Amino acid sequence: MLIEEDGPLWPQASFEYRATHDVLALSILLACPNPVGQGDRRALRALVDNDVEWALWCESQLTCGALALSSPDLALAGAAWRWLANSRLLGGSFHVQACQETATRSGVGVSVGVTQARRLLNRFLGA
Repeated sequence: MLIEEDGPLWPQASFEYRATHDVLALSILLACPNPVGQGDRRALRALVDNDVEWALWCESQLTCGALALSSPDLALAGAAWRWLANSRLLGGSFHVQACQETATRSGVGVSVGVTQARRLLNRFLGA
């Protein structure tokens, strides 16, 4: 949705597109139950300010058990999270516990997706 509004930045089959798509989809699914308006885009921008913080937030949302999601939505969100967290296409791995301790990981789906989502939202918000 947000990716297509500004024209394709990456081919849909690319790693960057999938990572960005999954970060935005998880953020919207877990934080914005209604259609995304301009105010929600600002809230999403705040969520993707930092890849480690986003990952900690996302994982806590998925594991707290308080989400009002249907089983298929929860399964889809879990699959997207696992792909992002376990992606090693660009090297490295993303483990939330390690990130809490080191506060840095790069070169993985979470980092790429959060960085690209932040850039995309900045363009939409004129930041």
